[in-house]
Amino acid sequence: MVKQAIKVAIRTRPTNNFAKEQLKIQEGINQVDINLAGSNHGSSFLNNRKSQYNYKYTHILHNAPQDEVFNTVGRDVVNHTLNGYNGTIFCYGQTGAGKTHTMTGPSSDYNQRGLMPRCIENIFQEIYNRPEQSITVKVAYMEIYNETCYDLLNLQNDKDLQIMEGSDGHIFVRNLTQEVVENEEQAMSLMFEGETNRAITEHKMNKQSSRSHCVFTIHFEIRSRVESQGKTILSKLNLVDLAGSERVGKTHSSGQTLTEAKYINKSLTFLEQVVVALSSPARDHIPYRQSKLTYMLKDSLGGNSVTTMIANIWGEKAQLEETLSTLKFASRMMRVKNDATINVHLSDKALLKQYEQQVRELKRELAMHDQLKGVNQVSYDPYNEQQQIELREDINRYVDGQVDELPVKNLRHIQETYGQFKVIILNLKEDLKNGKGASQGDQQNEVIEPTEESAGGKQKGKGKQLESDGFSMGAARANPAFSKKGKVPSSSTQQDDLLSARTQDEDASNDEPVDDIENPDRPPNKAQAYEHFKLTDGKESFDLLKTNLSQQKEKKSAYRKHGVEMNNQKQVIDSIKEKLDKKKLTKSFNEVQQGIVDEEEQMMYQQLTDAKNAYRAAHDERKMIKSELSYTTNLVTKIRARLVNEFDAWYAKKYEKQLKQQANSRKQSRVSKRTDVSNDDTLDDGEKFELMQKQRISANDPSSYSFFAAKRGKNFSMHNGRRPALK
Repeated sequence: MVKQAIKVAIRTRPTNNFAKEQLKIQEGINQVDINLAGSNHGSSFLNNRKSQYNYKYTHILHNAPQDEVFNTVGRDVVNHTLNGYNGTIFCYGQTGAGKTHTMTGPSSDYNQRGLMPRCIENIFQEIYNRPEQSITVKVAYMEIYNETCYDLLNLQNDKDLQIMEGSDGHIFVRNLTQEVVENEEQAMSLMFEGETNRAITEHKMNKQSSRSHCVFTIHFEIRSRVESQGKTILSKLNLVDLAGSERVGKTHSSGQTLTEAKYINKSLTFLEQVVVALSSPARDHIPYRQSKLTYMLKDSLGGNSVTTMIANIWGEKAQLEETLSTLKFASRMMRVKNDATINVHLSDKALLKQYEQQVRELKRELAMHDQLKGVNQVSYDPYNEQQQIELREDINRYVDGQVDELPVKNLRHIQETYGQFKVIILNLKEDLKNGKGASQGDQQNEVIEPTEESAGGKQKGKGKQLESDGFSMGAARANPAFSKKGKVPSSSTQQDDLLSARTQDEDASNDEPVDDIENPDRPPNKAQAYEHFKLTDGKESFDLLKTNLSQQKEKKSAYRKHGVEMNNQKQVIDSIKEKLDKKKLTKSFNEVQQGIVDEEEQMMYQQLTDAKNAYRAAHDERKMIKSELSYTTNLVTKIRARLVNEFDAWYAKKYEKQLKQQANSRKQSRVSKRTDVSNDDTLDDGEKFELMQKQRISANDPSSYSFFAAKRGKNFSMHNGRRPALK
């Protein structure tokens, strides 16, 4: 969607004292004319102030009912959000102009319900009409009271609610409750719950004046049931009820109400500054962070959102100054342009498919480049087994002096060569450490693939390949040639449960088999069966696991030891640096400028160099041990998984007959315990009343049942009070 200006609708509050002479509403051309001439007729001074104003807007809603407001403003925004765009509707105006009535409406009259319940109703109607899509709906309700954020769906939420900006530029509130709703009634219920928790009070111009800015957000996750492209569309709909601007001279506020009015007017002033900056093309900086309200609306104002503003005005003569101020703000808002786009997020599988396509295109481009340069038979793919054998033979001939140099074909060839050299050196170190040599013939027959780190590629390191068994467990030595960076994976819960008995007997080397656990009627429990299995059919895998666990323990100990050494050397380095700084303070300016170093200082510099070298050596050794530990832990996880799979297969095969008998006996037990359900559907008085209420509401207006059911469930009533600020 191309950039488009924010739409503005003017809604007038119905009144019997409408200033017809000063305020003219021309709905046909969506124009408002205001004339302030004569407002200062009692003054004897010359007044050169402009008195005639004319403003055009997107919509004019003069004495419009609630359903017309939704059809004009709300329906289009809801459709955009369900199509993947972010949407925002917010009400702005002076106190008592009808913002809360427009946004929520009274809870006692279904026909007078506001934009929030009508949007919820329309959303679930649209979801029902889109069976080809899977749409998850979440709702959140937040208020900004005296520059403090509160969670209206969970007032016990004592976490710090922070308005933050994601890596992709979208605005979200950390720690704010988001409830998943499956139908209209659940969403209505949460809306009413939030309404009961709002902060309101009474003053001279409004009996139920909102003392906070409230944001009701509906989040959507949209997936296709038909297409398997692995993409998810994320969008949100913000319904914002701003607190009204106040003139203390008219509201006669004092005490806490006066403090609230100051915060409200201050945040609305910052909102106007943001709108002025956005409507000025020459402005580079937009002051979103001046208040929490403007930061919360960053997406909606000049960002990625389809935004509509409803400017509520009070068309009485006594309110003309505030009406003019609202009309000016609305006129500036129409000059703000948003750039709304569909928010598509690809799954890992879809991203992988996209990256594979990019890799294929880049390979074709490289092949075309090589042909233009006259270079033929160049492959950029990882080496296969045969190519690795040939490269290994070339390296051995080079090491033995049979050839003077190794050929350089391309970057992949260089990476593979370095990887093979590193593998040879590390294997030699390991063999020397274990006190045995590796024959050259064995090295030549061994197929080794370089690691991700050494080869520079994206392939995982693999062990020695066998003809049919995949990975060779061998003696399970921790070989750093097969390590890879990353977090050490942990075993699954199932493996830990089945191997819990193993940890108790880990150091026992000559365990005796347990007594015969055969039972013709029922199978033994798995813990007992596992003890039998690990000493019989699973002994080979269990011994291999114990060996690798022992090596893992040694690596962890060495890893911690080098970490302590690094910390000690770091303390030594810091101490020497501190002494050198103190030494410099005792020198004169000329000595510092000339770089004169005495014998004591020279000795400290030498100690500093030695400490840094020791720290670097410990760091390098610790890094290598970490690589070995990662490989060993990964190997332990694989052996555990194999041991669990072998045990499951052994258990199912060995006790197949007993397991079937046990399953049949359990099934018969459930059938015997099943009781006949009475067909007596007699309703008590409460259930009869609920049924009568449902029949009455459904007869009048079936679509209103969710509204009344949600209201009954929350016992909706507005609080006339405030809350203390979060500590």
